Amino acid sequence: MNWAAIAPLVLLLFALCDRVQEAVGVPVVEVGGAAFMVEVASSPDERSRGLSGRDRLPEGSGMLFVYNEPVVPGFWMPQMRFALDFIWIGEDCEVVDLTPDVPAPEPGTSESQLPIYRPSTPILYNLEVNAGSAVSHGIVVGSAVRFRNVSGGVC
Repeated sequence: MNWAAIAPLVLLLFALCDRVQEAVGVPVVEVGGAAFMVEVASSPDERSRGLSGRDRLPEGSGMLFVYNEPVVPGFWMPQMRFALDFIWIGEDCEVVDLTPDVPAPEPGTSESQLPIYRPSTPILYNLEVNAGSAVSHGIVVGSAVRFRNVSGGVC
């Protein structure tokens, strides 16, 4: 197979995918060199529910928690069935902290026994992605963040 002939076609398909996402308004968060299609949790109810009760998070996707002002929120994992990375994003649109490999609680763990996870500094956004995503995509404190089609987001 002639990979040199196929490579431009593959690049064109990736470019078209970005344009289709942009046209249909799919929210995307770009962190470092990675892009995640996200659900946006901006209301207190959406933030409280988060990803609880789901069996999995599709690869390349996540949930973005949006706050109106800088906060140091507490996150916990009730009814979670899979591990996550927390990518804490400051008002300067950079990663200010990371909490990698947050485990799902053991079955039968009471809510009062669940740990609370917090960033080390105030944030405007928390991006939750599958555990291991931050490491595999080279996301570190200081990584630049950019939003596309994120309602209420300014990065």
